[in-house]
Amino acid sequence: MFTRPQDLTEGQIRAELAASWQFAAETLSYLRAGFGCHHWRATDAAGRQLFLIVHDLPQMLHSRLDTPQAAFGRLETAFCCALSLRRDANLDFVISPIPTINGQVVRRLSDRYSLAACPYLENFEPCSADEFQVTDRPAVVRLLTDLHRARPVVAPEPCDFTLQNVDGLQAAIDSTGEPWRTGPYGERARALLTRHASGVIALITAYGELTASAKSRPGRFVVTHGEPDARNVLKTPAGFVIVDWDFVRLAPPERDLWGLA
Repeated sequence: MFTRPQDLTEGQIRAELAASWQFAAETLSYLRAGFGCHHWRATDAAGRQLFLIVHDLPQMLHSRLDTPQAAFGRLETAFCCALSLRRDANLDFVISPIPTINGQVVRRLSDRYSLAACPYLENFEPCSADEFQVTDRPAVVRLLTDLHRARPVVAPEPCDFTLQNVDGLQAAIDSTGEPWRTGPYGERARALLTRHASGVIALITAYGELTASAKSRPGRFVVTHGEPDARNVLKTPAGFVIVDWDFVRLAPPERDLWGLA
């Protein structure tokens, strides 16, 4: 995210860091990076640093019936699994959240926002593209193989293969017969969706059939990261590490491997 939230103060973040992590932040630097959540770098008087992740929970809802509390629960389970992968399954390449003094991996800052703290990585090569270098791919596959073989004490949730906001998309298709006076692009969007509505519906139907097939074979499910691309697999002096464990799920291994094909 490139714009810091206006309804969240640094004072709230400092207070939560002090109370839950016993970390007295001298400075907080907003980092314009990542997608879907906000990030800060926190530094204390001794020079120790944390990478802070603030999730906007209403932006993580799957459907109109979903709730921020349910989104927080999914996030908590995912982060607990990541910690277990590192601590119990001995996967050192997993950059997991740092627990609070009470053992929690994520805290609520408000009804809208949550906070997690991870180690701050300084010495890594930033990716220059969305794809891995050909010479790096074998090492990445080895990491994913180790991940898929892991049996953490805290298992992630099974992937439900939900298309986010598909009910909203269906509602939009159903409303194409009415004017969309929602801004300068409303009518253009309505016309575009009207032309392609049958194709979109066919794709949604095909996706449902494919997910039903995948769910019918739970014996193939393994621990998957979900987005092990060049933005989340970082090269450090000690080797590759994987960050961003928000969407770790039990799923077929192809969930991680398709992007390397």
